[in-house]
Amino acid sequence: MSTPTHITLSGAPEGFDARLLLKELDRANAPVIHVARDDKRLAHVPVLTFPGWDCLPFDRVSPNADVSAARLATLATLVAEALPGPFLLLTTLNAATQRVPARELLRGASFTAQVGNRIDESALRAFLVRMGFSQSPTVTEPGDFAFRGGIIDIFPPGAGGPVRLDLFGDVLDGARRFDPATQRTTETLSGIELAPVCEVILDEPAITRFRQKYRVAFGAAGSDDPLYEAVSAGRKHQGVDIADQYETRKIAMEAKHRMDTVYKPCPPELLYLDDAAWQATLKARRVVQTVALPQATGAGVLDGGGRIGRNFSPERQQEKVNLFKSLSDHVKVMREAGPVIVASYSEGARDRLQGLLADEGLTATALIKDFRDVPDSHGGVYLAVWPLEPPGGKLPDRGAKPQPGRSGGACGPRGRALSGAGNRHRRRGAA
Repeated sequence: MSTPTHITLSGAPEGFDARLLLKELDRANAPVIHVARDDKRLAHVPVLTFPGWDCLPFDRVSPNADVSAARLATLATLVAEALPGPFLLLTTLNAATQRVPARELLRGASFTAQVGNRIDESALRAFLVRMGFSQSPTVTEPGDFAFRGGIIDIFPPGAGGPVRLDLFGDVLDGARRFDPATQRTTETLSGIELAPVCEVILDEPAITRFRQKYRVAFGAAGSDDPLYEAVSAGRKHQGVDIADQYETRKIAMEAKHRMDTVYKPCPPELLYLDDAAWQATLKARRVVQTVALPQATGAGVLDGGGRIGRNFSPERQQEKVNLFKSLSDHVKVMREAGPVIVASYSEGARDRLQGLLADEGLTATALIKDFRDVPDSHGGVYLAVWPLEPPGGKLPDRGAKPQPGRSGGACGPRGRALSGAGNRHRRRGAA
């Protein structure tokens, strides 16, 4: 009997799925991709992230430069195969179904220079424009560059920050990273490697293909389309990454008495994978879909062992019931079975909750940074700052420790998760 490649993993309450991801990574001993519903549910673990665009799928504006920089930095890492061995890639459904530049194009879209070697300033300027960088007086965000005599400032994609190149004639005399706010040097470099900041790379072949396909789709271009004119001139145009809402713009384009500039729509299948293409992509891969509620096990269905925790909504709705006394009583019972963690959204909320629990007689609490700070003891109550949602979850055993994930509330091994009382506490007589 063959092993199913598409598996439903039930008993995976939000927050516990991060631990299940790590187990899958250990089992596969190969890269694992986690597709979350949105960016807020990406787990907080030191792995690659590939976020979706922060604009609507068919909008006139381009995505934020920071988002594009993060996406391209991840794509460059994947293309260069810079992470040998297993790793975890966190992404969203919007990002996973969106078409990206070809590997070959990204491999050739780089500019390298070493200190002490000659550098072609005009070639560097042309590269920056072609790769989506924008010239500005000072660099303040990813995608900016500035030429000031023998000094060139560039803000490449990624978390490293801007770089400053010092030229002596046509020789790269020095390279360093600096803080854009204070202009102070943060790191001295022996060389630089630049990657695109925009997913639309306007080299000559790309411009030629754009012009040809534009004429096939929309006919001869007139003077009413600034996008066509900008791309033809090799300039990035706002919204060049995506078109406007397809059907609406298609109707508007066909209107005879239009008063505004035409914004010609691009068919969605050129931008995103449709359902058939998405299913074909997943067909040859092992797919594990996590479900919070438990399901009957069988062919293609497994039980992760986690359970959704207690919800304190009834206590919140009763004026004469003290929410924090109910919370304190519940924690006291659960700590007899194992450690209990209560999550709050901020340090201030955590500190206030610690005081409220102390007022109800629960004084033996400890502050932790993450689950690694929980000692291997029988019980205990711990307060952490995690951006988790209620109602949390109950973990199957002491060996399955939760990681900061995409939801939760408060959880402890062998103990039920608490609700989001730690994230939504307020004193209203009853709470």
